[in-house]
Amino acid sequence: MLRRLAVLVLAILAACGPRANTEHGAVTLVDPTRIERTGRPNDYLICPADTCAAAADAAPPALKASADEVLHAWQAVVMAAPRTRIVGADRAAGLMMAEQHSLVFRFVDRISVKVLPLPDGTVTYAAYSRSLVGHYDFGVNGRRLAGWAAEVDRRLGQ
Repeated sequence: MLRRLAVLVLAILAACGPRANTEHGAVTLVDPTRIERTGRPNDYLICPADTCAAAADAAPPALKASADEVLHAWQAVVMAAPRTRIVGADRAAGLMMAEQHSLVFRFVDRISVKVLPLPDGTVTYAAYSRSLVGHYDFGVNGRRLAGWAAEVDRRLGQ
């Protein structure tokens, strides 16, 4: 009986995954410096102090690279991640948006990155990752952004 119930629950959850992607319609680029947090424990924001409208979970480093190099490094890291695709970019604005699907249920998380040139010639960024479905993410968005940010630093030799 318990096994049948578990199979039923998994089947229902699996059915929700693919629909979740189409229910949200067309993707528009989201500037992570202007977002409002969801209020749920399923999003994560990296942003320099006094730069974002919402409170950040972590602050990014100042990078000794050009804005194009930083954006390119973020794009390369995103494209190398499993089940991930870039869904939009505006190079002039230093903005990129990506989607990553969970392995089993194909739930969609959206990730926005904006490159921010600083007055001293260094560059930083704001990055926001959020789940489109559900309430909890079990820390997935935070771990994703922390790992990707570390890989961007590594690629830029920082």
